[in-house]
This record gives sequence, structure tokens and C-alpha cells, in this order.
Amino acid sequence: MSSVVFLDTLCPFPYDASTAQRRALGPVETSVVRVAEALSRHHSVTVHQHCWTDRTGLDTAVAYSGMDDVHSLAGRLTCDHLVVLNAPRTLAQAARRFRGGQLWLWLHVLPGRHSASGLGASVVAADAGVIVLSETQRAAVIEHARAQEGIDLAPRVRVIPPPVMVPPLRGPGPETDADQLLFAGGPHEGLDEVIRAFAAVQAQRPSARLVLAHPDLAHSYAYGENPAIRSLGALPHAEMVRCIRESFCMFHAEARLPRAFNLVLAEAAVLGVPAIAHAGLGANDEQIADPRQLIDVTDRAAVTERLDSWWREGRPRPAPRPEWERKAVSAAWRRELAGGVQAA
Repeated sequence: MSSVVFLDTLCPFPYDASTAQRRALGPVETSVVRVAEALSRHHSVTVHQHCWTDRTGLDTAVAYSGMDDVHSLAGRLTCDHLVVLNAPRTLAQAARRFRGGQLWLWLHVLPGRHSASGLGASVVAADAGVIVLSETQRAAVIEHARAQEGIDLAPRVRVIPPPVMVPPLRGPGPETDADQLLFAGGPHEGLDEVIRAFAAVQAQRPSARLVLAHPDLAHSYAYGENPAIRSLGALPHAEMVRCIRESFCMFHAEARLPRAFNLVLAEAAVLGVPAIAHAGLGANDEQIADPRQLIDVTDRAAVTERLDSWWREGRPRPAPRPEWERKAVSAAWRRELAGGVQAA
């Protein structure tokens, strides 16, 4: 049985397989837990976190552990695969001391000018493979390394989406509230644009309500000056899924934050709940792939007209994507780990 170690030096708090049952967990940490737990059926898996204190969660086959510093930890590891999360500089540090097997960089965000500085050089120096979440992200990573560093990463970059998992219904599901729109984003993720777009919708449909759910927002029965906007704050995963089921649609009417993959919109699609999302933003077109859900959200009239047509004629129902299933994602990871990096 080969060994896989995940190295997370950026997580905001300790987490393991039980954390999502107690509190809201970000998409990166959620994906790490799901992939690690899935791989543990065939590999020995450890997740090292810089902020780990003491395990208090469920007993699983994955070992969740802390770390002192990257240099010391990498020098001690003899695993077959070391997967560094979202940190090219950490990858470079680990590569100097790591004497085990294959190094990987698992990226969850699109490259930025500063956050991805030295990305290509770090990957090549470590002879690492790169795992990304979408074809959109793959193209952006390759272009960034080529334009900023003159390095071709194309042979090293693999696309594996995160597992999209929702708890099964036990008993009758909640009724859909035709007036409830849901935005699962925070103040730095286009919330002000969403609120302005909702105001246009509300002017045409006064009964409409906007629900916000994000760890950066406090729980309140009225958000700001509009009593039709309510913040639920941070929701554990099961509660978030219930809120999605109850909502008429995901109202992500913002054009500010391009994402490599939007996990909550993928979960909504699995649940059959459509989204209003900005066409051409990040991986939206690739992930949603439905022109009925993709529009120019800066055009408030277009947003209002699209929702009005759904209220009159029925909303679209997204279909689950088989490549997002846990079994498919686990199989893709196992193929890449078995094949290693074949760089040109």
C-alpha cells in the first residue's frame, strides 16, 4: 500500500472528517477531507496541518496531524507522494529536503500576480505534478507560467474536480420556496453586487427574499437596511444543503470573483437547483454549461427578466455530473498517483 501525505500550511483552523458536522468548512478543507478519506481505502494517508492542535473528531483511516516547520517535516517524510496545497513556495521548501517519492502541487484557486509568483520555477525545480480543479484553471495556470516565467507547465498539469457530495434525504424533503434566493458568498466575493441585483428583482417581485450564508457574515434576521435580506452566517454542511434544497435558485449575480471551481454551485446542481451566474467568469461556463443559467449579471434588467421567465415557465433543472462523484474523483486521483509525472 503506497503512502500519500497532504501538507496544508494555509488552513485557517484545524479540521478533520468530523469538522463539517460541527461548523462551516471552506471548499479547500472540504475537498481535502473528501479526497483523503476516499484515498484511504487504497493508500496510507496523512494530512499535516500547520495549525493542528489535538484530534477530537471521528476515528477514520486518515491520520490528521500537526507539523513543526516545512523543512523539518519534509526531511523526515519518506512517503510515496507528498501533496502540497495551494502554496508554490511551500512546495519549493519541501523539495529541498524531501527524499521520498513524487511531489504534487494541488491548486484550488486561479493564479494571481502575487499569489502565484514563482509558480512555474517551483514546480519544475521540484519535478512536481500539478492538480487543478477545472480545464479553465488548467489553461490559466499554463498561461500564467508561460507569460510570467517563460515556463511550459502543460505536460505537468492534470484536471481532477473536487468530489461533490450531499447527504441523502431522510424522509420528505423541504418544500421549495419560490421567493427564496440564496447567495453563498461573503463581502469580498461580490456581495455588494448581489445586493444591488436583488434590489432590481425585488422591485419587480416584492415578495422575493435573499438569504446569505457565509462564515464572514454574522447571523441576523435583517441584513443592512433591507428586511427582505437575511444572513444565516456560517452553516454546517447539512444545514447548507437543506437551505439549498429550500431555495428557488442560487443567486450568484456577481462579476467580481473568478473561481477555479464553485463547490456550492456544484452541490446545488446535484440537488437540481439552478443558478443565476455571470457568463465568462472563472469556470462558470465550464461548470454550469447551461445558457439559461449564464447571463451578464451586470445587466440588472436581464437578471430580472431571466428570473421572471423561471417563475412563469418553470426553472431549469441541472443534471448531476458523473465526473464529480466521489468514486470517479477517487479513481482519477489513483490513476494520476500511479502514473506519476511525465514531463516533456
